Amino acid sequence: MSLEKTQTRTERLLEEDERYIGAANKVRLFRAAAASASGSMITDPDGKRYIDFAGGWAVATTGYSHPVVVDAVSSAMEQLSFSTVASLTHPAAVEFARRILEVVPSAKPVHRKVGFGLSGSDANDGIAKLLPMARKRPKMISFLGGMHGMTGISAGISGHPAMGRFPSSTNVTRVPYPYPYRPAFGSAESCGRDAVRFIEEQILTTVSPPEHTSGILVESIQSDAGVIVPPPDFMPALRALCDKYDFFLVDDEVKVGMGRSGKMWACQLTGTNPDVMIIGKGVASGQSMSCTVAPAEILDVAVAGHAFTTAGTPTACAAAIATLDVVRDERLADNAAAQGELIMNSIREMAARHPLVGEVRGAGLIIGVELVTDQVTKKPATKQCAKLVVRCQQLGLLVHYVGIFGQVIELTPPLVLTRAEAMSGLEIFDQALSDVENGRVSDAELEAVSGW
Repeated sequence: MSLEKTQTRTERLLEEDERYIGAANKVRLFRAAAASASGSMITDPDGKRYIDFAGGWAVATTGYSHPVVVDAVSSAMEQLSFSTVASLTHPAAVEFARRILEVVPSAKPVHRKVGFGLSGSDANDGIAKLLPMARKRPKMISFLGGMHGMTGISAGISGHPAMGRFPSSTNVTRVPYPYPYRPAFGSAESCGRDAVRFIEEQILTTVSPPEHTSGILVESIQSDAGVIVPPPDFMPALRALCDKYDFFLVDDEVKVGMGRSGKMWACQLTGTNPDVMIIGKGVASGQSMSCTVAPAEILDVAVAGHAFTTAGTPTACAAAIATLDVVRDERLADNAAAQGELIMNSIREMAARHPLVGEVRGAGLIIGVELVTDQVTKKPATKQCAKLVVRCQQLGLLVHYVGIFGQVIELTPPLVLTRAEAMSGLEIFDQALSDVENGRVSDAELEAVSGW
């Protein structure tokens, strides 16, 4: 009689995934797979159901298989399965461009246009090419910890350690981002103003003179660096600096936009209007889409300067229009604010009995739980963080980790998350924290995952 364990469908799929799909495509934090999904729930090939607090890295804005989005995409596929905006425009592209321009705030009353792409990476890639060209100023400023993409230029203007393995752009100067829990200089209260003062007093007087600097690229909430929420005076101060020196403020809302922060755009949390906005991930509820909203002088600077044959397809634009409708009609930003407050308050209460929890921060449904091994020294709990992600998955909850040291649990569930789903997920999170703290997750369980 054989005592060999029968391999599950999920295990077989993961085995084949390892055989056929390259590691460069993967950030695997647990061993799981998806076969179907609806709302905020994912089901694996064996029927195990997960509450999704990860949202595919903040892509599942309207949840999975929202009927409005499904109907829009199905209709678009039947009517016009493909047309390339690069050479043959179509109604959905023009309609989406008009719609997104109506809801994206602008610092100045100028004629703006929309540029289409396939991901946040290529959108940031494009602005790094076009902005210096249009302004005839070759340099830009970005921030340490910033994650702006995986393509060549977008990786080169990022400041995230995952991109430190690759060549970087020599025309970009990276400066410290204000991190109240771990300020590079100053205090938790002053680090935002101090960061802007550092740019003006040190960077503009040395390596990036104003007359050669075209703009500053920033995330209103720095996501992959650890869901870092800067002090509320940081973004307005950065806006004032840009106005003083005639820089363009480029706001990367790829991960935090589309209602996720509790506002339509995270920059609106501080009343800061950008000159350029980069939008991606959840803009089309999982269809491949990004867009850049910028003054016409930027997006018109070079014919075919940033064109893609499969950008802005009828199906992607239909999904994006439907996503805008659902976010508006179902008041998903308001739901993000309500469920986010519930989750953050609940985890803050948990912190009293979980010494691993150093800080809980966020806005709406972009939430970071920073883990430390010591509350005084704030030593990052990197291994414990990876174990917590694994244990949550084992118990039926999907979460990711981010952070410069891999020490921050990131919660970015679909914006349709219900209170009941949030409470169920929190129960699992609480149990998983206890299991990690009590040594119930072995080091060996991390060997099967690649991490960042």
